[in-house]
Amino acid sequence: MCIYIVTDAHGRNRRERKINTNTKMRLVREEFNPALIVKVADRVANVRTSKAINSSMYEKYKSEYTEFKRAVYRPYVCPQLWDELNSLME
Repeated sequence: MCIYIVTDAHGRNRRERKINTNTKMRLVREEFNPALIVKVADRVANVRTSKAINSSMYEKYKSEYTEFKRAVYRPYVCPQLWDELNSLME
C-alpha cells in the first residue's frame, strides 16, 4: 500500500498527474503515515538538489508547493522535514 501511495497517479501531463496524486494523498489514513514521510523526504531531496544546481525544476516545485503541502502535510508527521521544506521554498 505504501508504494501505491508514494507513486504518482496517472495523467496526461505533469499537472494532471500531480492533481491526481495530491487527491490520493489527501485521503491517506493515519496508519499509512510512513508513506507520507517518504513522500516528504523525497520532495526535500529533490528540492534541495534542484535548488543547489539551479535547475528549472526548483521553480516547478515552488509552483506546486501549496497543493503538495495541502495534500501531504499532517502537523504531527515529520515536522523537521516540513521545516526544511518550508525553508527551501522561501
